Amino acid sequence: MSQLQAILPFYRPYLTRMAWGIVLVVIAQGFALASPWFVKLAIDGFTDPALGRGHIAWYALLIVGTALMGGAARYGMRELLNGVSRRIEVDLRNDFFRHLLRLDASFYQRTRTGDLMSRATNDTQAVRQAAGPAVMYAVNTLVGFVLAIGVMLWISPLLTLLAMIPMLLLPPLVLGFGKVIHRRYEQIQEHFSTLSTMVQENLTGVRIVRSYTREEEQADRFDILNGEYRTRNLHLVRVAGLFHPLLELMSGVAMVMVLWFGGREVLADRLTAGALVAFIVYALNIARSVAGAGRLYTSFQSAAGASDRLFELLDSEPEIVDAPGARPLPSVRGALDLEAVTFGYVDGQPILRDVSISAAPGETVALVGPSGAGKTTLLHLIPRFYDADSGVVTIDGADVTGVTFISLHAATALVSQEIMLFDDTVRANIAYGRAGAGDDEIMDAARHAAAHDFIMELPEGYDTMVGEQ
Repeated sequence: MSQLQAILPFYRPYLTRMAWGIVLVVIAQGFALASPWFVKLAIDGFTDPALGRGHIAWYALLIVGTALMGGAARYGMRELLNGVSRRIEVDLRNDFFRHLLRLDASFYQRTRTGDLMSRATNDTQAVRQAAGPAVMYAVNTLVGFVLAIGVMLWISPLLTLLAMIPMLLLPPLVLGFGKVIHRRYEQIQEHFSTLSTMVQENLTGVRIVRSYTREEEQADRFDILNGEYRTRNLHLVRVAGLFHPLLELMSGVAMVMVLWFGGREVLADRLTAGALVAFIVYALNIARSVAGAGRLYTSFQSAAGASDRLFELLDSEPEIVDAPGARPLPSVRGALDLEAVTFGYVDGQPILRDVSISAAPGETVALVGPSGAGKTTLLHLIPRFYDADSGVVTIDGADVTGVTFISLHAATALVSQEIMLFDDTVRANIAYGRAGAGDDEIMDAARHAAAHDFIMELPEGYDTMVGEQ
């Protein structure tokens, strides 16, 4: 479970909640184990002439009281530990999204959007299950197991030994199935990324799909991918479906042995009927713990696979960062120079070779050429979406690789050939490039773009919501 160690720092703000939650787990288990003992005393009391109905009624009240107190403790532990898992999920997703915003253009060039969406949703959910509910059940199972074994040994060491014999098969069973479950979960998530990418591409490009009447073809593609996703999930279900019945079988064998030999102990007057009933209840708790341990291991294996995928990305670093000693770009006049610039993407030949361009402040320069000639690529070198392989890009004589990103991006603006509107108001979309822009600035920008009159004809003017993209 070393993959889950990366989650540990996320617990730090919630250690107090975790500690109280674990305390309540122990308390809940204590009440759960007290109840069978009161049942033992009540059953044995039926054969004890010294005990009257009042004593039996008192035992009944104790059983009800322990159930109520145990239920309250279980509610508290769920409230605390599951609440912590939700907070960790939010923190993890926030860190994931912030990290995505730090990564440069080359990362997004080689990474599918569907893969990122899968990690941000399914994988964080799987990690949450391990961070909260699985931890709670693990502690609950461990505490219950230890306390139950202690009481069972007190009642009958022989029966305890017999009940534990089938459990010797548990470690190899769990380890063997765990490896298979981990591998198959990763395969499912990888394919889910492919499926998500296909959906995202078709929703984004739905106008293209429909204009070229490719709906049936895309639907057939989706059907194939979706079928493969179902197949991979069924492979995981088959493994889990075999794993859990085997655990139940082990528990069943243990119970048969307890009933057979325990009954003989009662007939031989070496054990009271009440003690045997209590022992059986404790043994059933152990059996549930064993079955629960299998489900927990499955959950942890799924979370380990999800953690691998999440932290593989969180541990990545942007290739283009502020250089050591980078300084803010001073007040910009607007002189732009590219000197002998050569650039090529990682997977291809140079697109730009020894390009030199100069633009004076206030001067308009047009780049003309066929598709793929490198016009957009050249513009992307100015705000350092990419760095030139050789040559220098300067603004007012300052090399862009030697200034801070914040000052460089504050001094440059880019109107992309790819239209992008956020799911927000017209006002918010126009103001996106300048935080805190006032209405006068927003309207002035709209007038310069010859959009003001059109915007004013919209149902709510600048407050009209525009759809995604």
